Amino acid sequence: MTTVLLELDIQTQQIVKDAIADSGVSLDDFVTKACRAYARTIANNKVRQVGEDLNTASTKQLMTDGYRTYANRSEQLIKLAILALENHNNNCTKKSQKWHINQNILQSLTRSKPTIVKKMSQKYKTRLDDHNNKHGLNPYDNCKPEIKIEQSINLAEIDI
Repeated sequence: MTTVLLELDIQTQQIVKDAIADSGVSLDDFVTKACRAYARTIANNKVRQVGEDLNTASTKQLMTDGYRTYANRSEQLIKLAILALENHNNNCTKKSQKWHINQNILQSLTRSKPTIVKKMSQKYKTRLDDHNNKHGLNPYDNCKPEIKIEQSINLAEIDI
């Protein structure tokens, strides 16, 4: 077998040749291992449709491993976390029970990657600022040594 038989473009052929040289395996073994790895990826449902609508999935479902590989999962979880925090703060009678909505709190609740949380925080910046100002909240209001956000709000149990 040769890389020409694989009908790869010239750039990909060179990448494959370099990878084979670096790995020290034959082309046959390399192709077998590549096929096995890709097949496992497909079999483990790690390739999902980017445009898949997650609006119908419950928060509990989104928090499970079955949804971990969905492209829009983190964005949906962050939106739900914002709603949950807003509802929580709006229903609290004491300021000490409320949480300042920011990147750290959203990351703690959703366990999403910091870059995605930052992007979503920027997208909803005006909304978050308005909510925090409405309740007179600042980041220091989240310094509650006796309680963690996950104890106050269990996102998996909230269905919004």
